[in-house]
Amino acid sequence: MDSRPALVASLLGLSLTVLPGFLVSLSLPRLMAEMAFGTQASGMILLAYLLGLTLAALPMSAVAGRLGPRAGFRLGLVLMLVTAIPHGLPQNLEQMLVLRFLQGIALASLLAGSIGLLRVSTPPGSLGRALGGAGLFSAAIMFVAPFVWNGLAALVPSLSLEFALVLTPLVGLAWWLASRAPSEPQLRRFDLIGTLLSLLSIGLLIVAVPAITFLDWRWALRFLVGGLLFLALFVWHQSRRETPLLPLDLLARPRVTGAFLARLLVSAGLTLPELMLIAYFYQGWELSVATIGLTMSLTMLGSAIIGFLGGWALDRRPGLPLLPLGALLLVLGFGGLALQTPGDSGWLLLPPIIAMTVGRGAFEVACGWRLLGGSPRHRAPAGQGLLTLAEAIARLVAPYGTLLVAVLVDKAQLDQSLLVPLCLGVAAAGMLLAALLGLLGGRTGEVPEQSA
Repeated sequence: MDSRPALVASLLGLSLTVLPGFLVSLSLPRLMAEMAFGTQASGMILLAYLLGLTLAALPMSAVAGRLGPRAGFRLGLVLMLVTAIPHGLPQNLEQMLVLRFLQGIALASLLAGSIGLLRVSTPPGSLGRALGGAGLFSAAIMFVAPFVWNGLAALVPSLSLEFALVLTPLVGLAWWLASRAPSEPQLRRFDLIGTLLSLLSIGLLIVAVPAITFLDWRWALRFLVGGLLFLALFVWHQSRRETPLLPLDLLARPRVTGAFLARLLVSAGLTLPELMLIAYFYQGWELSVATIGLTMSLTMLGSAIIGFLGGWALDRRPGLPLLPLGALLLVLGFGGLALQTPGDSGWLLLPPIIAMTVGRGAFEVACGWRLLGGSPRHRAPAGQGLLTLAEAIARLVAPYGTLLVAVLVDKAQLDQSLLVPLCLGVAAAGMLLAALLGLLGGRTGEVPEQSA
């Protein structure tokens, strides 16, 4: 059977994992104005989205693995479409938070289903190019999406209709292309107990972090201890299962564990100074919003191109240490930005930005190639569940890291202008540790696609 239509479907599905959230971010100012949301609503909306993604990462990857490549992929498509279109409907803040929480669950499902389909439809020796192609395809769609979205906004009065016009044709095409995919359901009972333990352990540990700031430290300690106890029970329960919800069988492989931890650190490092950098560039170098936006778009495309080239290189030379090299370039980029002085020539920002662009593209494709390729094909959704969990946890926790740095700067009575450079330095230190973790299991000489 020709697997190319299924491969195209998986690439389209992966692009759809970023498009709805991107469109929501484009329409959020309009939504907040129409629905009279407060200034803090955007942070709450993002938090609800990340909570849904974090809690659903492992359960939805297990569902995708149980249903098989085709059905798991189509489930993700349906959930994504059903949760995206209602965003433009009149609603209060509570309804918006619930909808974003559900969209996080839908994203976890579509990510697992798309990767499961990509893994079974990729020819041997082509996983790197497939992952790089998925990133390039997604970046191209996100680059074009604002122009299409703004054009529709002038013609279509309803936000929900805009979402439907943009997303429905893409979902329909992906659904049709997936009809050529293999359907190999794993007829096992769904692990309900494991799912409940997963939700309890991860949920309590997540709540423990903000509780340190907003509640009494005793409450934070209770949440932390409870989360650790449920986590220990979760690990014990999963160790007794053949294909666990918590993929201990994959984490037992040094290659997979190193990639998972490296992804966690780099994602946190990328998120830590993210929100402050735009204001930092705008105020320190007096760069216009248009210049900053264009730079961000070009770095996104540049990272995608580097990712595709890196994937091609990994397919040809599996022993290439691209993961630690990418992390080291990120260290150089963030370290270079930390050493910049506001008011210096804007051209001095170019070398660290280039290093960050190249490093991010190389790291992301190498991390996915190592973790997914180091897993059996039928366990690809579980591998993606680990990647999704690492990304979501990092994005949830990193803002509190920024808050902690701000508190330390205030306690030490340092100049507030040091806040961004210190955050950049902390991010660079985390990425240096990620580079060291990238060496874990990376010199075995094993070709990941043959590790099943």
